[in-house]
Amino acid sequence: MKDIYTGRITNWKEVGGEDVAISPYMRNRNSGSQEKMETLVMNGEPMIDLPEMIGGGMTSPFYSLWEDKYGIAYTPYYYCTTMVDDPAIEMFSIDGVEPGRSTIAGREYRYVSEIYAVVRADTDKSSMAWKVFEFITSANANKLIEESGYIPCN
Repeated sequence: MKDIYTGRITNWKEVGGEDVAISPYMRNRNSGSQEKMETLVMNGEPMIDLPEMIGGGMTSPFYSLWEDKYGIAYTPYYYCTTMVDDPAIEMFSIDGVEPGRSTIAGREYRYVSEIYAVVRADTDKSSMAWKVFEFITSANANKLIEESGYIPCN
């Protein structure tokens, strides 16, 4: 994936596909998806400069892929499986590991980002901040997180 988004790989035949150019769709600079792509996947390497391939919204990767069968894009697992959930959009393995609830939760799929909730240790236990913290770290919250399509951590 890194080689595609740096421009080192430009044709699907280079990765076992058809002899056709790859269309690497990207997100806009201030999006969370772009920030995660740059930190998790690119790891400091600059991405290819293709302004015409940059979409403006979180659903832009899907609109691009619905029109271009030779395109590739990145988006959070949640967006792909819960917000869009279209069988025409295929996710692919990274190093032989399919993205899925168990491979993400078990950290087998390598591109995972975590979201943390913290409060100060000296937070008043009767405050709303503490009550929210207690709830979101409870088993009930994990159940709601899972029902919402996200993957809870332990």
